[in-house]
Amino acid sequence: NHEVKLSASSEDYFRSSAGYYTDYRKPYPAALFEPMRGSFQTGSENALLDVGCGTGQIALPLRDDFGRVVGVDLSQEMIDYVNQRSEELGATNTEFIQLAGEEIGSLTGPFDLITYGSALHWMDIRRSLAACGDLLSEGGGVAILAMSSIWGGKADWEQAVVRVVQKWMGDDRRAGSSTFNSSTNGVSFEDALVNAGVDIFNSGVVEASYSVDIPFIIGHLYTTSYCNRDLLGENVEAFERDLSQTLLELNSVGEFQWSPGASYIFGRKAA
Repeated sequence: NHEVKLSASSEDYFRSSAGYYTDYRKPYPAALFEPMRGSFQTGSENALLDVGCGTGQIALPLRDDFGRVVGVDLSQEMIDYVNQRSEELGATNTEFIQLAGEEIGSLTGPFDLITYGSALHWMDIRRSLAACGDLLSEGGGVAILAMSSIWGGKADWEQAVVRVVQKWMGDDRRAGSSTFNSSTNGVSFEDALVNAGVDIFNSGVVEASYSVDIPFIIGHLYTTSYCNRDLLGENVEAFERDLSQTLLELNSVGEFQWSPGASYIFGRKAA
């Protein structure tokens, strides 16, 4: 089965991150939401479940498209944040609760759309998607979304950022107290969806490009599991000086073009 080596307190990976998410995680491109609205059942009688909801980057933009919106996340800090943000927006149809993605079978369905945004790789893929299949309404669907990370980016500045992170954090991509394992041991998202009784009908990438500066890049890193403030500890200031100097050597203005792209997989419950 899929293993990302999580400790018993894996929610702590993102404990220092929630406050940075709104300012330093770019939203999913608006162009990604339109095909979702056109592909799945929406309306006041329909329900959305966002698994690994974080600060609500999927659930909140879609809140007016559904009569009921439920979001779950392992991190209580994320849940506290998104509940506050939802209240600020005046949303009355949302509910956000602390729950592991593998445990969504305990929720009361059905749901017409279940979404995962840059979160499924942290879960037991088979378990979460199997439970997801049981929660879907007839004709309901699943959307798996992901924004590309700086780690693995091809731009010169992205590769420079990774080198500095590796200098301070070690060569392997960190995942809290352990290392990140992107392997699904032969089980792809697509295979797991099919095994859960969900037929894939669309997939692709929506391109997005942003102008970012050094404060944004540092803030964005602090939203990650591989280079947040908790992991850096007393090295935070030294790391920031090192990274800033490295990036300014590439561009004296300190501004860079970031084109992460947003991938998507759409599936519908098999008839």
